[in-house]
Parts: sequence; C-alpha cells; structure tokens
Amino acid sequence: MYELIFTLDKKNIDSLGNIRSMADLKLAADEHNIWLRGLYDTGETDKAIRQLPIKHSYYVDENGLLFAPGSVTPVAVLPQLSWQPIAEFISIHIPVAALPAKMEEYAAIKVLPSDTGKKGTALVTTLQQWKAYAETAPAIRLAQLQFAVSQKSEVLIIGTPLPSIPGKEYWKAGNILLPCGYDLEIPMAVSFINEKLNPQQDGLLIFDTDGSCEKIDFAYIVSAKRSAVRLSSITV
Repeated sequence: MYELIFTLDKKNIDSLGNIRSMADLKLAADEHNIWLRGLYDTGETDKAIRQLPIKHSYYVDENGLLFAPGSVTPVAVLPQLSWQPIAEFISIHIPVAALPAKMEEYAAIKVLPSDTGKKGTALVTTLQQWKAYAETAPAIRLAQLQFAVSQKSEVLIIGTPLPSIPGKEYWKAGNILLPCGYDLEIPMAVSFINEKLNPQQDGLLIFDTDGSCEKIDFAYIVSAKRSAVRLSSITV
C-alpha cells in the first residue's frame, strides 16, 4: 500500500483549515508549492482532501520516487523537504491577523455622546461568537466582511451588513472608528487626528469612549473566508 503525496499552490494555503483536525498529516513547503503526506491508498480518499484545490497527486515508493496515479513509470523524485505536523505548519505559515495592545493616546481627545445616529460599519466581538457565526453564514454574507483577531480572542469585523451577533458597534469617519452613539468633541478634527496619530494612513484608529485609541494596520485585516476564520481560531 503506497503513501499518497499531494501538492497545492501556495496561494491556496488558507484551504488547509478544512483538514486541520487530521493529525496524521505532515506538510512542507518549497518556493511555489505546499506538499502534503500522511495518507495511504485505501481505495477511497477522505472527503476533506478531495475538496482541497489539489495541484498534483502522486504515489511515493520506498525510494522516494513519485508516480502519477495509474502509472508504473516514475515521473519525479520526492524533494528533500522539512516536514511538519499540520498544526505546527499552520501556526508558522498562516499569517494571523492581530489587533495590537491599546495605545495610550489621549492627547486631550474627547469622545462624547452624540444626538446624531451613525450607521455601524464595524463590530468588536469575541472569537467564539465570530467563529459560530462564520460556520453557518452564507458565503455571500461573509464575502462582504473583513476581520482582524487579537491574542485576547477579540475580533474586529468590518463591512455591511454587519452580522447579528453580540458586540460593540462602531461607525467610520475617514480612517477612524468611533463607538456608535458617540462622536469627537470637535467632529471637524478628524483629518487632524488622522494626520497626527496615523501619519502613514496605513491602518485604522479605534477610539474608546474615554478618548484612548488603538491602531490596527491594514495588513492585519483579512477577508472573511470561512477557512481564514477557522485558522484564526486555532492560531491565537
């Protein structure tokens, strides 16, 4: 019974969330591909494996020769790779969105209750609530959303419509997020605050009602694919 070898394109790395529970799998990476091993030809491939965007499938013999399915002639030699259990591979190779620690940036900025209601376009909730929602939400709903996750298992969700889950809603002014029902003491100061606290305009500033804020770089905000949510839940 030969061992099976699969390759995936690196751009499809987030699809690995669907097989994260298969502890016997080992993965490795080269410049362009992800390599997967640890399964054997039993006549039926696991459904989760069949759903992966497989690039190539092989059998490997005891000499490391690779055979295409149904072929008796080797087509390649298994390269020397650094193989890791799937849990270790994911934790190293999957970038995890991360909310930074709170920046103590009061700078005499006041956030006050407002009589003008603004529609929420962001939500801070728990990873548990977000994961439960993402598991059952239609893909068309998730496609409208982005998210970032903190090491404390807090999640910032951005987009419309926001999911109907418990959390704190925020509205957006430029690259500033303010709690719904609140506004800056001087609303016209949005541009000045952006320039002072976010000079590169490379992230979002989230203000709390006490005037403190935290910055989240855009690089840490990822598309709300179901697989990305699953991976975040096991890497924070």
